Amino acid sequence: MKTPVLAFWIIILALFLSVPVLLSAAPVGRVTRVEGRVDVLKPGRTVVNSVSPGDSVDVGDIYRAKTNGRAEITFFNKNVLRIAPATRVQISRYSSEGNRSSQIMKLERGRVEAISGEEFLKKVSSFAEGNKFEVHTPNAVAGIRGSGMTVRFAQMVTGLFFSTGRGYFYNPNSVDRKVVNVTAGNISFIVGSGPPSPPVRGSVRYVGGEGAPGGGQRPGAGPLSGMVSTASSGSSASVYVFTQQRIDVPTNNTISTTPVLVGSTDFVYTGGVGHGLTTGFKMQNVKFYGPSATAVPQTWSVGGNITGIFDTAYSAGTNVLTGSNATSLTMTHSLSAGQWNASVSGSAPHGIGTTTKAFVFDGTASGKYNEMTGGVVSGTASGTAKAP
Repeated sequence: MKTPVLAFWIIILALFLSVPVLLSAAPVGRVTRVEGRVDVLKPGRTVVNSVSPGDSVDVGDIYRAKTNGRAEITFFNKNVLRIAPATRVQISRYSSEGNRSSQIMKLERGRVEAISGEEFLKKVSSFAEGNKFEVHTPNAVAGIRGSGMTVRFAQMVTGLFFSTGRGYFYNPNSVDRKVVNVTAGNISFIVGSGPPSPPVRGSVRYVGGEGAPGGGQRPGAGPLSGMVSTASSGSSASVYVFTQQRIDVPTNNTISTTPVLVGSTDFVYTGGVGHGLTTGFKMQNVKFYGPSATAVPQTWSVGGNITGIFDTAYSAGTNVLTGSNATSLTMTHSLSAGQWNASVSGSAPHGIGTTTKAFVFDGTASGKYNEMTGGVVSGTASGTAKAP
């Protein structure tokens, strides 16, 4: 008799434990508009699908708008996310219970517009600190306090414009994590690992919105692509951000005009088990950019994907990946509910590609993994580089 009773309670326990998973998998919104080509990588999937109006939106979805693509997502709390061409963004977090709401989008490249709905506005007015509607980039957090904002990221520069209302802006990687408050009609920028620039009057043109000089050119196009900076002092730089408009911003890095590809490599983990990774974990086609082909690189990013398997017996770990020409990369990662995040640092003692100059680099990496098998579904990484 004991065996059937034990089996019964095991089944009940399994069903009980599965309830949070089922709840977390519920859709959080709908796609309400699509123009051109936009695709989505769903959680746990390895193949992307085309996006159509009416499609459900889930936490973990990664949306990729091509150069002619646009999309609009309306969440069930009436918040809206508009995705511009040449953009990759992930729905990282969504919860809305009682007087608390938490919503985070991870912008990996391109531009998005975030607009808060009435439900969020009511919650913020009654309990501001318990509610967040944020866009995260590799070097910035932009948050709404009841308003509309446009955020753009390219080449380790994040630009922010508030069209209505107000919000906050800071660099989570900076030493002091200085927070600036930005109000309607103002712009601010974060360059590399520096703090936000003091907000000044501007328009959406400064972050590549409609009507930008040069026809709203996308990052990587035109003579002043992405951003251009020339140092004017030790603490500030004159920066052309996404347009041909000059802005003076504080910065810890001087990132040069028209970045040139210096070299690239795959970084591969060849160590054994016991450190959170398995052999063959790879960052594919990591590209390093500088002011010229023979100069020290100033930025880097993963041009391919991040593949491999995490050892899910370990919730965190630090591992060394190796690349060509004696380059190496140290990655310290953590795992949580199908999401992984990591800090990255590395060195190239003999240079790479067309440069022989030594340099070091750092940055961040993130993506998704299969909670059952540890398999990496997606990932991206980027950061800055400099002379030792």
